[in-house]
Amino acid sequence: MLAVEPGAVDALEALRLADEGAALLAAGDSAAAAATCRAGVALFATEVLPAAGEAEWARAYRVRLEEARLRLTEDESPPGCSSERRAR
Repeated sequence: MLAVEPGAVDALEALRLADEGAALLAAGDSAAAAATCRAGVALFATEVLPAAGEAEWARAYRVRLEEARLRLTEDESPPGCSSERRAR
């Protein structure tokens, strides 16, 4: 088993930042939310898990990470642009 800190794995860090950004936005701290979300978006390359190719096992992970990237991108927007998402 490989032992690494979760923050050292970009995929896990992106998921954490998506949750943190959403919490900051819900708390009304749009500046901190935007900075957190920008940091999360910066962890993504153009494609999610490119080294996995079309492997079946990677599909669920890709979906989860693509959803996180979308949340990060939406929550990075100015507050008025993402108010509909916050209401969900």
